[in-house]
Amino acid sequence: MALSEVSVCNQALIWLGGNVITALTDGSAEAIACNAVYDPLRDAVLEDREWTFAVARIQPAALVATPVFGFDKQFQIPSNVIRVLQVSDATAGVIGSSATMQGRYNKVEWLREGDTIVANNVDAIYARVLTRITDVTKFSPAFVQALAARIAMDLAIPIAGSRELQSDMAALYGEKLRMAASTDGLQGRSYITRSNEFTEVR
Repeated sequence: MALSEVSVCNQALIWLGGNVITALTDGSAEAIACNAVYDPLRDAVLEDREWTFAVARIQPAALVATPVFGFDKQFQIPSNVIRVLQVSDATAGVIGSSATMQGRYNKVEWLREGDTIVANNVDAIYARVLTRITDVTKFSPAFVQALAARIAMDLAIPIAGSRELQSDMAALYGEKLRMAASTDGLQGRSYITRSNEFTEVR
């Protein structure tokens, strides 16, 4: 069966012992519940870890207006960005620069506030971000399993009427995230990134 929003929801419903659906709009109680929670839970699971299929590198646009206090510059975060992972200055972000080639990024003092990034002492920035991916064919297998478990956790009471099952699905969700860390999270070359945010080795 081809991967779809329906197949992800059906995996969750099978874990709950519920009836499978043919569409999110088929009128059944299961479909109505899945349709209500699918989009927000997809975004929540995207936000929960650094999924490689959802990572993007962007250059947020500088805004003319400046913060009222505390920072001297602000930049617009695109509407499809779920989470900002890292911010570096524009010089370090240029492909081919010595800093980038060595995997190092210049320190930038920054915060996310609403739909903007506020920062000091920079005129331009680059950012690594997690983006909202709605095309299920882009999802990794580990993400599909985690999303199904998260949906099952939220639907355990309305569909199965069981707090015990809800607890089991919460544990399953945690396990799916841990499994993703050993598969999806280990792709790519080993590198060391230095910034004000983190130092990590993959």
